Amino acid sequence: MKLQTEYNIQDIKELLKDDLKIINDLLYKTIEGHSNLIHQVGDHIFSAGGKRIRPVLSILSGKLFNYNSDELYYLATAVELIHSATLLHDDVIDNSELRRGRKTANNLFDNKTSILVGDFLFAESFKLMVKGNSLNALMILSKASSIISEGEVKQLELKEKQIFSLEQYLEVITDKTAILFGAATESSACIAGRSSSECKLLKEFGINLGLAFQIVDDILDYSANDALFGKTIGNDFYEKKITLPIIFLLQDSNDKEQEEIRNIFHSSQSENKHLNYIISLLNNKDIFSKCYDYAQTYIENALKILKNFPSSNAKDILENICYTSVVRKY
Repeated sequence: MKLQTEYNIQDIKELLKDDLKIINDLLYKTIEGHSNLIHQVGDHIFSAGGKRIRPVLSILSGKLFNYNSDELYYLATAVELIHSATLLHDDVIDNSELRRGRKTANNLFDNKTSILVGDFLFAESFKLMVKGNSLNALMILSKASSIISEGEVKQLELKEKQIFSLEQYLEVITDKTAILFGAATESSACIAGRSSSECKLLKEFGINLGLAFQIVDDILDYSANDALFGKTIGNDFYEKKITLPIIFLLQDSNDKEQEEIRNIFHSSQSENKHLNYIISLLNNKDIFSKCYDYAQTYIENALKILKNFPSSNAKDILENICYTSVVRKY
């Protein structure tokens, strides 16, 4: 299946601008009336914009069933708060300096502030989950929050042990990224009163989309234009993260190249020349195309799942999000 796209991410956000305004207002209400530092850090991460793909998936999953209540917006905002909290924590763990083209909160403020405000946003997300008036949705999102934290721990273990395993890489990106996509779609179907089979289908849709989305992120970390990507390429390399491009590169390399690659990732210091060497290998061996093909299999799975639902504007936009996810440049 050759995927095409009619919209880019900004087009999709424009189609849903009224919904996103409600979510944005709710985000800012969570930091309203709190300490100046909470407001400063919260404003910094909310105003960066981002793709807002997770709350968009929440809203569209509800609209797929003509469900459009206040509870849906509470859950969508809770999903974005969970994501925002994990970004604050991740940037501390990774010692990141840029996100979405701007200095990270830990760079502008400090690590302690980022961690504590991240904890605050997590707590606020649960308050909104309760307002969603669904014990099942609360269970789905709270379980996802726990799995995300475990995924971060798993990634630390992979980095420390330098494990180049496709199976374990997929476990990490499922836990760190895809699980929240799946929780966003499943919880919306849940509060819309859909059957357990429909809720399960939408969860699988979200997980497949989330896996593709993260794989493309990992490709872009070695191939994107810095200005478009909003952060310096090579972050994963300098942080010694074992991602799909490196796993596929090892598979397609000879013994000498494999030894060089492993030595680079085991080295205590990484230099720009090493990154350039890795990127040259990735390009010469056409590894990026192989990774995109791999991501596309998950998009095809997601599109097949959507066929189970009747035609609607929400379904059309969800399909376009699938297309856009594998052709985006940032």
